[in-house]
Amino acid sequence: MKISKVKNIIKESIKQLMNEQERGTCFDVTKTDKSDIQIKEQTNDKHKWEVCSMKLSNGVSVSASWTGAFSFAALGPTSGAGVMATFDAFYNWVVGQVGPINVGDTIEFDMVGSGMCGWLGHNNINVICFKYLGELPFSNGTCWNGTTATSISSDCCSGFSGGTEDKGCMDPNALNNGECCSGDPNCTVIGSNQECCRYDGDDDGDDDGDMEQCQCCNKNGGAQSMAQQVAFGECASLNDAAAGLYNCQPSSGGTLQCKKPLPTDPTAVDESIIRMQKLANIKK
Repeated sequence: MKISKVKNIIKESIKQLMNEQERGTCFDVTKTDKSDIQIKEQTNDKHKWEVCSMKLSNGVSVSASWTGAFSFAALGPTSGAGVMATFDAFYNWVVGQVGPINVGDTIEFDMVGSGMCGWLGHNNINVICFKYLGELPFSNGTCWNGTTATSISSDCCSGFSGGTEDKGCMDPNALNNGECCSGDPNCTVIGSNQECCRYDGDDDGDDDGDMEQCQCCNKNGGAQSMAQQVAFGECASLNDAAAGLYNCQPSSGGTLQCKKPLPTDPTAVDESIIRMQKLANIKK
């Protein structure tokens, strides 16, 4: 057997062992749909929940999107005809944990000492943030097969502390390579979104608060760099006829090509006229 093949076998064995150890602290979910034969006669209104966010076993907070009935194995059957009563029991369990709840209230569902192996594209989920939507027509439901959990009232829809995961820029040539689209420094990039990447020279369209250096043509016909900085796009505000400043533009646009303006002071005399008068006096 080739050494490379042996290495691959060892690598796969280690990977499988790690997965088994990881899944040893979690329980799967059982999903129920209104088309299931066992419950098709019981599709009356059920307490409905929305998943706002979830916290993984590594402490990272992830966004999620799901609505439906929910419960877990400690409250009754997680499949078959009996699962409908289990969904009702979950609402009663939550009220027993946190007190009366209203539509729009949010709770944390904490799977104590274990977790959920895989749901909504994530593995090893420890805490779920649920928003209560009220009693609505049943369409689908999910039961966690674990048995130990607690719940608290919490404003958790925006996520949990300890970092987040999201798509971001993964281009080594970008200024923000390795950053999430949200810009959160505690966020871990888990997928590429090219639209988030920023490059040198990009105009992000948000110039509020930015300042820029300007240059103006002066009365002597030269380009003059202005000491005063102005808000982005406001160089024209430095035009000042009394001071002989005109055509003020951003310095980033290159040196201005200025033409000597006509004097604004009625007592001012063009230098060429003075030279001609001197020559005429010499000839006399």
